[in-house]
Amino acid sequence: MTRALLAKALRDGRLLLVGLAALLFGFTWLQVWLGSMISLPEFAKFLSSALPKNFERLSPVPFSEMATSAGRIGIIYAHPLILFATLAWAIARGSDCVSGEIGRGTMEMLLAQPISRTSVYVSQAIVAIFGAAVLAAAVWCGTAIGLATVELPERVAASRFIAPDLNLFARIVCLAGMTALFSSWDSQRWRTVGLMTGWYVLATICEIVGRVADGWQWLRYASFLTAYAPEAMVARPDEAWSVLAYQDRSVIGLGLGGGSLLLLAIGLLCYIAGAVIFNRRELPAPI
Repeated sequence: MTRALLAKALRDGRLLLVGLAALLFGFTWLQVWLGSMISLPEFAKFLSSALPKNFERLSPVPFSEMATSAGRIGIIYAHPLILFATLAWAIARGSDCVSGEIGRGTMEMLLAQPISRTSVYVSQAIVAIFGAAVLAAAVWCGTAIGLATVELPERVAASRFIAPDLNLFARIVCLAGMTALFSSWDSQRWRTVGLMTGWYVLATICEIVGRVADGWQWLRYASFLTAYAPEAMVARPDEAWSVLAYQDRSVIGLGLGGGSLLLLAIGLLCYIAGAVIFNRRELPAPI
């Protein structure tokens, strides 16, 4: 029965997964190809002179670190299309976990079978996490194939983007887990989607304001999105896998690799909390 639940969850999301994976793969390869046509000196001049100096505060790394072949490719991981495509998968599968099934009236039919609520919930979680891995792999494969087929001014190894790609995977799992948590106590999918979208917008605002506004830097620590820093991982590959950050041999916080672990931990904890809530709540009577 568990295999049947996994097959059902995968069947429900397969079209979205295939479409998003193809989009991310093609878009990433295209971005690498288009980036090869831009002169690095001209790109560096644009970043340093054409953009207002205050814009640099919006970037997780200095513009000088972005004006390289590797840094320019690293920007892809923060491109709105990458972020919103992966967000779409996370919210779509997370919201379908409980409230989606209840809203469609299929939860009653599922639980009428000799299966537990945990099995229903876990099958949805496994497919969501599997999809996160597929989407992250599509981005990395697009990057790797782009590097193999496009001539850049500087040689860049595809392995340099493994850590940023794992950071992307962790971000998707975190978002899917949060959405599943919202879904676990709700009965309407549209409301779950709305709540998660609002929460994501709030986290984005906190992250941006904390980065830009003087005296409001503490807001960055109120947003889980601060742990997503693929550009910094590309710019500082020696620190990309560091769990802790050090200064003068003293620990000052989480390192870039620690950010990926934090996102994974938040996502998995949200999934666990959602499973507990779903197992204990009363389901609404079918209408």
